[in-house]
Amino acid sequence: MGKLNNLGVIDVVESAAPITDALVADVCGEGTPQILACCGRGTRSSLRILRHGVKVHELAVSELPGVPSAVWTLKARLDDGPDKYIVVSFKDATLVRM
Repeated sequence: MGKLNNLGVIDVVESAAPITDALVADVCGEGTPQILACCGRGTRSSLRILRHGVKVHELAVSELPGVPSAVWTLKARLDDGPDKYIVVSFKDATLVRM
């Protein structure tokens, strides 16, 4: 097979590893909650901390019936602003929140 002339690299994603766990808490004692996320697997895993310039307000807490396999957000209409629905997929069920 010869060299392709009509294709080129546009972007490289170094790690498409998923977020395996997340927590919103004031673990640093700063008076404002931080978002902590465990990302990746094995030797390519990392702990990421997001500190906001504005305070984080937790609006809802919902216990999940198991470990989610996927999470999506959806708009009600294409031209809407922020997404309206959160879809959480489990091995044997799907949960939709508004």
